[in-house]
Order: sequence, then C-alpha cells, then structure tokens
Amino acid sequence: MNFIEGPWTEQINVTDFVKRNITPYEGDASFLVGPTERTRKLWNICLQALEEERANGGVRSLDPDTVSTISSHKAGYIDKENELIVGLQTDELLKRAIKPFGGIKVVEKACAQQGHPVNEHVKDIFTHYRKTHNDGVFDVYTEEIRRFRSLGFLTGLPDNYARGRIIGDYRRLAVYGIDRLIEAKEADKKAIGSPMTDDRIRLREEVAEQIKALKEMKVMGEYYGLELGRPAQNAQEAVQWVYMAYLAAVKEQDGAAMSLGNVSSFLDIYIEHDLKHNLIDETFAQELIDQFDLSKCSKSGAKFDYIKGQWFNREYILKTDDAVLAPAFDQILKANGIDAPIERVQAVVGMMKMKKINFIKELWPLCDFFFIAPTYSADDKFTRKNWKEGAAADMDALYHLLEGLDDFSIESQKAVVDAWAAETGKKPWNPWRVCLVGTGKGPDMYELAAFLGKEETLRRMKAAIEALH
Repeated sequence: MNFIEGPWTEQINVTDFVKRNITPYEGDASFLVGPTERTRKLWNICLQALEEERANGGVRSLDPDTVSTISSHKAGYIDKENELIVGLQTDELLKRAIKPFGGIKVVEKACAQQGHPVNEHVKDIFTHYRKTHNDGVFDVYTEEIRRFRSLGFLTGLPDNYARGRIIGDYRRLAVYGIDRLIEAKEADKKAIGSPMTDDRIRLREEVAEQIKALKEMKVMGEYYGLELGRPAQNAQEAVQWVYMAYLAAVKEQDGAAMSLGNVSSFLDIYIEHDLKHNLIDETFAQELIDQFDLSKCSKSGAKFDYIKGQWFNREYILKTDDAVLAPAFDQILKANGIDAPIERVQAVVGMMKMKKINFIKELWPLCDFFFIAPTYSADDKFTRKNWKEGAAADMDALYHLLEGLDDFSIESQKAVVDAWAAETGKKPWNPWRVCLVGTGKGPDMYELAAFLGKEETLRRMKAAIEALH
C-alpha cells in the first residue's frame, strides 16, 4: 500500500502515520449503508446463542480445563462461511474460559455455581505452585484491613479491583506487523543495560514478557490462517489485524476493564485507500466495521463522528505541504471570481492555515482581503476600538515612511517601522491592520504588506485615511 512516509516508517509511531495519511472528509453521513444480509445472518446466530446462554443460567458453555492465554484455544467461529472478520475468545461461540491468575478461589466458586468443577491439575498448580494476584494481596493485608473488609466498611480493595483499565494501541499490529514490533521490543530490551537496579531488572522482565506475548499472538493468528507477522495489506486485513491485537489483550487480561479507541479514523485510511482503488465498495466497508463490532449490527450503520472528523481534518491541513493544499483553495477563489497565480495562492495558504480551520473552504472568509480591497466602516467593532483620534495622522506618517522604501521586504519594513515606533512611542499596528484588512483579522502585518506589495499597501492606506478621517 502506498502511504505517505514520515517518522513512522523509521520508528513505531502510529500517530504520525495517521496524521500523514488521513484524508479530510467534508461531507455528512449519507454515504453509510445498513448491515448486509450476510452480517445479519451472523448477528442472528449470536442472538440465538445469547438466548441459549440466558436460558442456561448465564453460561452457555464452559471450559474448566484450559487456562485462558493468548494462544490457549484453537480457532473458533460464529459461521465461518459468512465471517469477514474472525476471532473468538475460545474455540466456540460464548464458551467461557477460566482465568485463575487473579485468584483460583474466585474461579472455583464461579465454576461450581455452573456445575463444572475446575480441573484438578489446574487447581493444584494455582494452589501450590503459582501465586495468584489475590494471594499476593492478602499476604500484605493487615489484620485491621481484613476485619474492616469482612465487615464491609472498606470496599474497592485491590483483591477485587487492582487490575484497573487497559488502554492499548491495537493499531500498531496493522501498520507494522508482529515481526517489526518484536524487532523494536528487542531493541528496547537491549537498550536497558547496567546498572542492574530493581527498576531496570523489572523493566527488562516486562519487555521480555511483551516479546513473548507478541510471539503468542502470531501463533493465535496461525490458528485462523492469518499472517500477523507482516503489516496489513488492505482494509479487511487492517480491521482484522486490529481486532486480533484487541482479542489477544482480552484473552490475556484478568479482570481489567478494556478500552478500544482511536481506531475509526485509523481504519478509514485503509478503507479510503481500497475505495479509491476500486478494491471494495461502501457496502463491503460497512460489513467490515459491522463484523468488527457485531453488537451494532442490529442497529443502523456505523456512526459518523463529525467532531473527530474535524480534528483529523485540521491535523491533515497542518501536516500537509502548502503546495498540495493550494489547488483546493484555488478552486474556492475561482468560485468567488478570483483568478490568482498559484504561487500567491500557496503563499496565502501558508500564512493562514495555522488559524483554527478544519476545512480548506473555511479559509476564504478569513483571508478574502488578500485578493479584494476592504471596505471601511466606523461601525466595525475592531475599527471603532482602534481607529481613535490621531489614527489618521499616524497612518499618514506611516504612509510617507513606507513610500520612501525601495526595498519592500518584510525585513526592510520591520527595520524602518519598528525604529519609527520606538522613536515616537506610536503603536501603529492595529490602525495599520484597519487600513489593509478593514477589520481585526489576518496574518502578521509585515507579511501581509509584503504580500500585497508597496503599491497596493499604499493605495489601501490612502483609501482608509480618506474613508475614516
């Protein structure tokens, strides 16, 4: 896939990848379509399974023999023939797995309630050989804490809530693939050297565990016939790769709340690419997102987040070269009767894109004065505040000062005007802005005057003095 390169190609930096490759969208949500028959069929299977789960006391199926890890269960499907995005936590729809790393007694109690005793071998390991989270917590509780806990005076203690919330960047797998991520982690580990303090020892161990987890993810992908070692090569793989990374975290974590965020605009990069190359259509794109999150399939199509879209458009404008943005603004100028050289259009974009705009079309009302001389009104709020008694005389003096310049560059103007202002104590910049713009907007005054040129700058100043005197 041909993406715009940047720091993300040399380092693990998904944010840079998104900012450089997101395509601004100025439309509405009318492009969205509803779920397809194929997706509805999958959802109906899920609904039937959920009904069976409720009828069976909240558990449809349970595996009391296998400890849940990233690669603990083979591939599981809802309906393989109709699935575009695959992956279940176990090898069967709504089959529960056991996660005793947090505490074996909690698992034993939950399984007993469903009439499924925990495998004796698993129970033996997590009772006599593998210390669980809860074992560690209760080892450090004082007698006082234990008493208050039992009486219900203390709640929210770490034996139930210590595992917090996991907020992972699951997009990395799609951009880089597991092999590249392992390579980066190996480099991280190598960089953690002497002195071997407690913190560094612990950090090296953490990174080693991350590498092992990545290798397990690759095995999990192989169960489903997915080559997770390499980057995603199309929209379907991008969605699938992100989901597999999230699935691995779900299978591995034990009691933490899970967050999956910042993926909509990321996946849109891949979807937009495939749409432009006629590899998919909007219906297929909708299927990918619906199957990515089946809980939304029975409702309308995916929600279009306009606010998030605005933010990404702004990031795109800030990161994109002025020469790339100029043709779009040139079309807007022509629609308003302005035919300007593209070099001048590009210069205006460069001066004004730092303003808080989300779309190129928003530039026109902010910078029409570059191309159209302003009209002057004493009722304008900025003018009324800044064109006070003596402003006309000050502008007349500034007019003659600028008239004597042979070099009208920014540097030449600044040297002369700043010196004059310092000598006289004048503050000419806001009245000068009234002359050149007609109100309180625009770039740096020296930049603006240099862009307009000496002749147009002096013409506007003379017109303002006559209109407002």
